[in-house]
Amino acid sequence: MTFLIFSTLFFTATYLPRYAPSIDTGVFYEIFVRAFYDSDGDGIGDFKGIVEKLDYLNNGNAFEDNDLGISGIWLMPIFPSPSYHGYDVTDYYAVNSRYGTMRDFETLIEEAHKRGIKIMIDLVINHTSNQHPWFLNASNPEAPKHEKYRDYYVWTTGDPDGPSGHKWNYIKSMKSSYYSSFKYKGMPDLNFDNPEVKEEIKKIATFWLKKGVDGFRIDAAKHIFNDHSKNSEWWKEFMAYVKSINPNVFVVGEIWDSNELIDAYYTSLDSAFEFEFKDRVWQTVKFNSVTFWKQTDKKHNIFPEGFVPSIFVSNHDMDRPGSHFEKGALKILSTLLLTSSGVPFIYYGEEIGAKGRKPDENIREPMDWYALMEGPGRVHWLDSYKYAFERYNQKADGISVEEQDEDPNSLLNWYRKLIHLREDYPILKTGKMKIIDVEVERVIALKRYSDTALEMAFVFVNISKEVKKLDVSKFPEFFKAEYISLPLGDQEGTNIILPPFGIAIVIVRDSEGTD
Repeated sequence: MTFLIFSTLFFTATYLPRYAPSIDTGVFYEIFVRAFYDSDGDGIGDFKGIVEKLDYLNNGNAFEDNDLGISGIWLMPIFPSPSYHGYDVTDYYAVNSRYGTMRDFETLIEEAHKRGIKIMIDLVINHTSNQHPWFLNASNPEAPKHEKYRDYYVWTTGDPDGPSGHKWNYIKSMKSSYYSSFKYKGMPDLNFDNPEVKEEIKKIATFWLKKGVDGFRIDAAKHIFNDHSKNSEWWKEFMAYVKSINPNVFVVGEIWDSNELIDAYYTSLDSAFEFEFKDRVWQTVKFNSVTFWKQTDKKHNIFPEGFVPSIFVSNHDMDRPGSHFEKGALKILSTLLLTSSGVPFIYYGEEIGAKGRKPDENIREPMDWYALMEGPGRVHWLDSYKYAFERYNQKADGISVEEQDEDPNSLLNWYRKLIHLREDYPILKTGKMKIIDVEVERVIALKRYSDTALEMAFVFVNISKEVKKLDVSKFPEFFKAEYISLPLGDQEGTNIILPPFGIAIVIVRDSEGTD
């Protein structure tokens, strides 16, 4: 048996060999292409820019730990679109020309795969843009393909109330007809009661899978029908189809709702984002309360075989944690994310503590690579955007890759250590999770274990600003092991001493099995 302890102050140099990244257990990194890295000096992030920064994300060398260590990239919409964000698509078989060419995108896939990085794209199929050729035909009675494409969308007559989360929009040329749209009139809803629409979506998925895409993030997955059972049946059909093309494709749905509602999708998708996980983690840190964290324990070991939850603490639709929490609290957020069961997703800039509050443009500000906000590849997409500007990125505020790269105590290097630790010790990726009571106020403790693996992990987190003493004598596994101590002052006999916002991660390996 081997016993290793890691803390916020110390990481042992003794590591197991790196395991190959797995799409259903590795860490994903969400990128807004427009805001990430600019390769051609036009101020807009692009595919070539991501290629230039792949080594920052994962350099493919299992014996180095100076990269972030992620296993997959989720790209926000890459299709042509009239909007800056891309969630209203005009062509599902092309890429946004501001991001580069199709060949540039293919090169990104090739270079990512060389490093063991999977590529997931945002698939926006609940609705299209109102400038998509399908809708232009559907909304114009004089168009040659009007009748065919009218039935691609959802229409009604009169002045109806829209389904939940949707609205009805009047078109003068269609006389008394209204079309349903998602959020605003520029996103007309597709009609999935029409079998031709389903076949179109399958053709789109086939096109991108043949390009080498490894997965899809499904936008607005619960809105396809205004009926969750019908949604589930459609996603089962879609999943069976894409798995017939690539059995390893990974599909995660955005179902922004309670875990009780997400239950309906457990048997129809590979994964779904757990919005309640994000809420519980934020509440735990914000209110320094273990009570909120304990609520996450209810779901994490009851998922059906083949389903894995996708967990996160920030994304492109919500305030950034850096605008709500101090550095110590951000380390706690990242620790709970990266040591919990599920597939962790990181939003670009989260690893350096980037700030941002709604509206959306201000939570999608350029990635800050440099202390002075200037340098090769620095994006300036908001400079030409008439509705917003960079409110939160500031010069020399400590929140840049350049300022944190060489600082061993930086948030960036904490993320690097945690992700590499997760890859080095598979129990942190695939083990069951149990929240344990250590009877110490404001100390979180969780155990990652398996009924068969010869490895287990304990995670102890002090969510307070006070020093906490934790008696670990109740865990006999600790004392069967060769003992490698924490730094001087962090361990006293059978006690672990946790400083304010202190974190200890204990890995136990037992050649005779674990309890």
